[in-house]
Amino acid sequence: PDTKYREEAYYLRLKSAYELAKNSIESKKLQRFIESKTAYFDFIERYPEGANVEDAVQMYVEIQDQIENLKKIQS
Repeated sequence: PDTKYREEAYYLRLKSAYELAKNSIESKKLQRFIESKTAYFDFIERYPEGANVEDAVQMYVEIQDQIENLKKIQS
């Protein structure tokens, strides 16, 4: 449902997924960073001009770096 907190909820979902991925054990990190990437796209798709876009983009850059590094390690 629509609520004035919806944008914040999507942002907090992204931030939570990102923090969970960062603090996960190595065997779960890749999957969790991939999930946080999905949360990023959900947020940006709905709120491309949102108040937290800059923070979201910074998280996305880190997410991408981590995914690339983890894929190299697992190869």
